[in-house]
Amino acid sequence: MTRLKQVASVKAIVNRVYKARLLSLLSGLLVSALITGCSVMQEGKSNPSDVTEDAQQQLNVERLLGQKWRLLSIQAEGIEADASGTKVSLAFNTDKQQVYGFAGCNNYFGQYTVTDNSLVFGYLGMTRKMCHTGMELEGKFGRLMSKVASYSFEDNKLHFYDSDKRLLAILTK
Repeated sequence: MTRLKQVASVKAIVNRVYKARLLSLLSGLLVSALITGCSVMQEGKSNPSDVTEDAQQQLNVERLLGQKWRLLSIQAEGIEADASGTKVSLAFNTDKQQVYGFAGCNNYFGQYTVTDNSLVFGYLGMTRKMCHTGMELEGKFGRLMSKVASYSFEDNKLHFYDSDKRLLAILTK
């Protein structure tokens, strides 16, 4: 009988050691999974601020494309668009990646490419009306659109910049 007690005692000890090792292994795996899960970042991102920056850039793109914009001023020309009474507008068709609007006398349309804070307009086509007012502003607006390289938002206004980061124009909703 003592032999049976010894075997049972050894089995109990082995069982406890097995359970302790299993618990230790599972705890290690859980801690490892938690650490890995907390430190996983988007592919190609070096730190959490990059992820936040990407989220902000995506919000900026949505903000840009989700509105109809009206020209307030062309900076390089010192022109306040509202002074002439002409309402130059800009809107985006996200399904077709097209931009369209009113340039001062004629309607225009074309393609655009937007990534992060970069914005580039392709060749713009226009209707061919002749107007007594708005033609000069339209020409300047057309030249401005060919120079746009990036954009930003300040005080709920859209700012267009050229490739040298010079402010080209300010638009509002």
